[in-house]
Amino acid sequence: MGGTVHKIAFYQRGITDFKRPLTEIKVELTEGFDSLLAEGLLDSSLYVNPKNPKELLPRYEWPVELDGLFIPGYADEVAMIAPQVIFGRMQTTMLGTEGWSDPEVLGSAKGYLDGSYFATDFFPFEDDPKWAEFTANFNEHYLVDPSRIAGLCYDAAKLALNGAQSPDLSGYLSSVSEYRGVSGTVTFKGGNGLNREVIYCKIIDGEVVRAEY
Repeated sequence: MGGTVHKIAFYQRGITDFKRPLTEIKVELTEGFDSLLAEGLLDSSLYVNPKNPKELLPRYEWPVELDGLFIPGYADEVAMIAPQVIFGRMQTTMLGTEGWSDPEVLGSAKGYLDGSYFATDFFPFEDDPKWAEFTANFNEHYLVDPSRIAGLCYDAAKLALNGAQSPDLSGYLSSVSEYRGVSGTVTFKGGNGLNREVIYCKIIDGEVVRAEY
């Protein structure tokens, strides 16, 4: 299995208008369309300016189809990019990484991200009993819901405390296998670094669910 990367476009952190990078992608995808339109091989009604039939629409407004649009940004950026992808008439499946793991921010883009996927090592699913218990205890003590970092810190502290009971902390940590923490499953055994599970998520009707694969 494999794929083709048609275009890599960059944007500056903090911007709110993503027209430039999206247009760059469209220019790549629609290369040669002018000739096809001139030869009558494309439906010109999709590309002609309805206000002036003698002119074509700006390239940004041309409809395109793309198997996947990878957006390795943060949830707040995705919430702004997704509507612009839809309004820009780009038919695609948006794909992301752990930067998307903010249910509140993703909820603000409800409807625009339906059908999208992202991979992460943690997501606060409400049906996760360990996370639900941790959230309840954390909220009772601090009066706010825990973040992903809070969960990671809790798991790190628990592992360190467990290891402190052993005469060989390093040896204990290197033997950890499938430790089920509040933030996910952790394995150190058999490697030189942290080996966390990967969770594949899909957005359906504005809700993040575990993706079937």
